[in-house]
Amino acid sequence: MVKKNLEENIIKCNNVECEEVKRRVSKMFSRVIRSSIRSPAQFQLRNVSTMYKEATTTLRKDMKAAMLAKDAERKDTIKYLLTAIKNKELELDPSKHTEFVLFEIYRSILNQMKTSVQEYQSHGRPELVEKEERAISLVNEYSKSLKVASEEEIVGNVNAKIEELKQKTEGKLNPKVVFKEVDWNKAASEWNASIDTVKATVGKIVKELSSKK
Repeated sequence: MVKKNLEENIIKCNNVECEEVKRRVSKMFSRVIRSSIRSPAQFQLRNVSTMYKEATTTLRKDMKAAMLAKDAERKDTIKYLLTAIKNKELELDPSKHTEFVLFEIYRSILNQMKTSVQEYQSHGRPELVEKEERAISLVNEYSKSLKVASEEEIVGNVNAKIEELKQKTEGKLNPKVVFKEVDWNKAASEWNASIDTVKATVGKIVKELSSKK
């Protein structure tokens, strides 16, 4: 209806004096169309957590700063993080783009880097060890900037929960009991960690306890 009325007004103005009117009406019509259309990317950004957006924005700004400063080492590390994040984004729904996902990405990369350090040490490459340790330090900075429970905090919470369950079961604790009794959503919320992280930590600790028997 809006389009029809606008077009009728434009048709009525056929003389030179109406050129300005036609220009203004066309401009107004274009604004109406643009405001009514949103790209998929705009809809996706609405679903991404605030901390996720802030963290990824910081990474991009820091990479630009590193490029201007000609700090190739820092630039390469940040670029590596951004690439890993982008690959993960392709796997997940935008609603799952949270600080917890970033934390998992950083943790995975840190584990890879620590493995690389051990390999460089075994091959007698101190210069590569130092370079990798600087990268580890940088990734740790970004990881700690997220308001997410650290691995040590999660382990502490899991151990406390297991002790609580031990008392309920009179010490007869097994993996099935633990996984059945834990309220994963509540635990993740209270411990400020992702459900996947909580489950992985619980599984690891329970496995260690079982192997000691």
